[in-house]
Amino acid sequence: MKDVATMKVELKKLIDTAAGRIPADLVIKNCKIVNVFSGKIQEGDIAFSGNQIAGIGEYEGVKVIDAEGRYAAPGFIDSHIHIESSYVSPEEIGRLLVPHGGTAIMADPHEIVNVCGIAGLDYMMKAAENTVLDVKYELPSCVPATPFEHSGAVIDAEAMKEPITREGIAGLGEFMNFPGVINAADSDLDKIIVAKQEGKFIDGHGPGIAGKDLNAYAAARIAADHECSTVEEMNDRLDRGMYILLRQGSACHNLRTLIKGVTPENSRRCLLCLCLRRVRFSGVGSAVILLAGLSADFRIHPAVGCRFLFFRLRRFCGFLRFFRLCCALLCCRFCFYFFCMLCSFGFLCCLTIYFFFFEFFTHG
Repeated sequence: MKDVATMKVELKKLIDTAAGRIPADLVIKNCKIVNVFSGKIQEGDIAFSGNQIAGIGEYEGVKVIDAEGRYAAPGFIDSHIHIESSYVSPEEIGRLLVPHGGTAIMADPHEIVNVCGIAGLDYMMKAAENTVLDVKYELPSCVPATPFEHSGAVIDAEAMKEPITREGIAGLGEFMNFPGVINAADSDLDKIIVAKQEGKFIDGHGPGIAGKDLNAYAAARIAADHECSTVEEMNDRLDRGMYILLRQGSACHNLRTLIKGVTPENSRRCLLCLCLRRVRFSGVGSAVILLAGLSADFRIHPAVGCRFLFFRLRRFCGFLRFFRLCCALLCCRFCFYFFCMLCSFGFLCCLTIYFFFFEFFTHG
């Protein structure tokens, strides 16, 4: 933690830079800025003070990069992925994702934890330190996934009390034992309370739940579900305040179906996830191509589509206290569809900075 004097100096410099009283440390000029806050694409400059964005508009800087009309887009965030299902380590998945504009992922390591217990989680968190990809983890909630499995490890609420407090643990992983939640089983309630006591969100996994059973699941403050296969299921969960993770994995392809149900009113509660994705499909670039094509098919504005990969995860789980932004300066002056396609082929210059703006899930 910085001392108060240092923080005050940096804050004054940030404000002075934003107000145009002093030159920015760095200015990226002549950008088409994909603004995920307003849902617009704006033309202008991006000014930096240290590692923070000071403002957009017209600025002068000590160092200037001319984007020449290229797009500047936020770094992409995958809202739910299992690294082990890609058959690679955290270091390797970082090598695959970052060149395509992926700056962060929310990973649930329940496969390795099912077998190795907390030691598997320890390994995954340690390995994530070796990649520039920002990896946040969910603590697996159901180890084993059901009472009938014998995978190698058993983690009850008592065993969760230490790891749930870790800084790199953003929440409790997908609660696959939804019958236990619906029926208020003691062991499952104990796990939920462990997460609630630490102010951590709880991810969901509730295929086929409807009616009062869904009410019961949502009443436990299960935040999201990636198991929707129909627009009706999606709307049922949205009506109950849940977030929807639009999944496009290797086995389950729900995105094209569910995106038909995305509207201006509910789009802020929808995110994109790869979930179980084999390594040859793991690149965020491939997801971006899908998103681009579907955005065109269903007339979703590109900046709104970009929110699926970035903006809403802040509201879903308070993903990053300091947000990473990837300014993708692309050799493209055409429509945003080509911007997305070019991402997949690596025509990307990543400038990673920290965006000092965040919202916690409890504000959503």
